Amino acid sequence: MSDSLILKIQQMSSLILRPLVRLLLKHGVSHRTLEQQVRHIFVSEAEELLRDRDTKPTVSSLAVLTGLSRKEVKRILETDFKGIAEETLSRNRVVRTLSAWCNHEDFSSEGAPNALATEGENSFAELVRRFSGDMTPAAMLATLLHSENVIQINGRLCLQKKEYLPLETSHERLMLFGTDTAELMGTIEHNLENSNDNRWFQRKVSSHLLHRDAVPEFRALSNRKSMELLEYYDYWLSKHEVEEGDPDGSYVAVGIYYTQNQDEAEK
Repeated sequence: MSDSLILKIQQMSSLILRPLVRLLLKHGVSHRTLEQQVRHIFVSEAEELLRDRDTKPTVSSLAVLTGLSRKEVKRILETDFKGIAEETLSRNRVVRTLSAWCNHEDFSSEGAPNALATEGENSFAELVRRFSGDMTPAAMLATLLHSENVIQINGRLCLQKKEYLPLETSHERLMLFGTDTAELMGTIEHNLENSNDNRWFQRKVSSHLLHRDAVPEFRALSNRKSMELLEYYDYWLSKHEVEEGDPDGSYVAVGIYYTQNQDEAEK
């Protein structure tokens, strides 16, 4: 690897790590905690890379690939590392349930979610049992009440927000930072390693010269248009999904983000 490429990788890593480190500092996470996580992830990803190369991972080969000592690699392999699979699965269950509520003919009318009874035919309980996997109706209701997606009116449950965004203080909100960032980086990695025909869609539009008085207007415009597009995608996906557990089911996602100068945002 050339010195210029190493320098570019270091610059790229700094850009990626800065917002992560800023978030960790705000939540009182020390560099030692992050360092331990990075060590585990280096070993885990090295294992996957060797398997992709049809090479059996060993302590020695992992040590060479990661730069860690054999003793450290062995310690990491023997230590349980808690990932994010369960939190991601829980979020997917909620999103899938909300999508069915907005789009399935048993729970919506002309694209608008129905007010649902708690129990009975075409009820909230039936919605959850059919579309959430193994999440209980009580647990789903508690989650949606906490995230302010659902309110109770005259004994029925009404959906007031179609998109699921946990409140700022909840741990699910933090998981969005991890899962969504990882997916975007996965797309970038895929596009770096594939030719034009095999690359996934990855585009953005930006301006350094937008008049500051027009920023709120553009933000409102982008929020509205982006939400319209995502709702269309959600509707299309709901019409082409298979049953839970079907081996033909595949995971796909399209994400949209908005950003602006942080100093201007604080003003």
